[in-house]
Amino acid sequence: MSTDGETKKATLNGLAIVGFGALIIAGIFLAIYAARYVPETLSRLSSAVILSSDEQQNPEDETPAAPVVEETPEEEETPAPPQTGGPQVVTPPVAVSPNPPVYYPPTYYPQQPQLYGLADLVITDLEAGYFRGATFVEDDEVPTNRDGAVRFTVRNSGTNVANGWRVEVEVTGEDTVRGNGGSLMPNGTQTFTLRIEDPREGRDLDIDIDVDYDDRVNESNERNNTRSVELEVERD
Repeated sequence: MSTDGETKKATLNGLAIVGFGALIIAGIFLAIYAARYVPETLSRLSSAVILSSDEQQNPEDETPAAPVVEETPEEEETPAPPQTGGPQVVTPPVAVSPNPPVYYPPTYYPQQPQLYGLADLVITDLEAGYFRGATFVEDDEVPTNRDGAVRFTVRNSGTNVANGWRVEVEVTGEDTVRGNGGSLMPNGTQTFTLRIEDPREGRDLDIDIDVDYDDRVNESNERNNTRSVELEVERD
């Protein structure tokens, strides 16, 4: 083989090695970029609308107070007055009962709710606004660079317990989110908070709330499960 051929072959082999090394380095940089930026992007897209809730609040069950037993102190005998001459008046001793009376204060038992009929889930205390940090501010307009917010309470206005119900909140032009409700006794409540991250400027947000949207609870009134509210986003 000629010298020119050997030189050309060596050059091609060198270029192949350099190219392969460049591909490896590029793959490493791409992996680092994906690990750093892709999860953040996916998280941002999946958390545009967040629905959270507090623990359900049911009428507390009070424990009856235990009776208090108080013993009557024993009375001491009154000593006879000293004799000083002349007629004496003698006070007879006071008899002490061997079984003193026991006092039982009245005990109050709370009236437990009598469960009957059907539950009735109602949306109450509906408020719209925005977040200033972690603080909810009630308003009908969302300032620029603030997250929109909606807060509402679900109350069981029926006469039976409500279990397994769910909430659906739809934000027009954004996402639809769902949340699970707790076990609500009659007059029990649960509060939900919706956070709309970085809403689009200069547009109205229509928020529709539907409690027990999939009809898991048989209610006495099925026509009071929905409410709507509108939020306006300021234009920069």
